Amino acid sequence: MNSRLVFFLGLCFFVSCKQSDEQKMIGKWQSDDVWYEYLDNKTYNSGRSIITMIRGFKYSINEEKQELTMYTDDANQTYYLQYRFKDNDTLLLNNVLNSKPHFEKFYKVAK
Repeated sequence: MNSRLVFFLGLCFFVSCKQSDEQKMIGKWQSDDVWYEYLDNKTYNSGRSIITMIRGFKYSINEEKQELTMYTDDANQTYYLQYRFKDNDTLLLNNVLNSKPHFEKFYKVAK
């Protein structure tokens, strides 16, 4: 009986410690000179090199479908992306409009 209780408590601890994709996404991700910074208030900033080009626009994540939607101030410029995590420090992004999937690697540079 005690071994079952220990197993159950261990399983509960493991499940509660697992990070959601939303939590993993928070931070600054960089690929060459392009970067995205996802904030915990569901907004993002992005830019090139040291220049910030987009600041404070909304994003949403569908963890089940692994889809990331990034909004801008132009209704015709919403970005629909597929995402994957490779470990905790690599984010793979693909534009859903690509005829063939081409995932670009972004590396976490800051939390």
